[in-house]
Amino acid sequence: MMKRRDQLAVGLILAALVGCGTPVASRPTPKPIVNLTAAPTIDLDATREAYKNELQPTAQPLGLYIVRDGDTLESIALAFNTSVEEISATNKLEDINVISIGQPLIIPSLISGTNNLTITMPLNQSKDLTPTP
Repeated sequence: MMKRRDQLAVGLILAALVGCGTPVASRPTPKPIVNLTAAPTIDLDATREAYKNELQPTAQPLGLYIVRDGDTLESIALAFNTSVEEISATNKLEDINVISIGQPLIIPSLISGTNNLTITMPLNQSKDLTPTP
């Protein structure tokens, strides 16, 4: 016969196996919550327009020229139908061979004549320029 201790061990093993044999009703696993957010996109046309509006060029004053790469006083004078001496004198340049890229220069031929506007009237017109209704 089996000893009492052996019977107790067998009983415990059987009880453990019986407890494992029927599964306990499991709780349902909740579905994961996944919120997908699309990555932001860049509207290139809107960006281009915003950039273009931000960089509005300003009007360059009449008679002003900005020296570019490769310019010389002689080439500038030829381009604007004036002389190196006139450009040099107007801009008070000490050395006509030294100009810098980005340097503003006043070009006399571009502004000459703007202050000397003359109005000619026919001889038969009177000097009274009051508009008639």
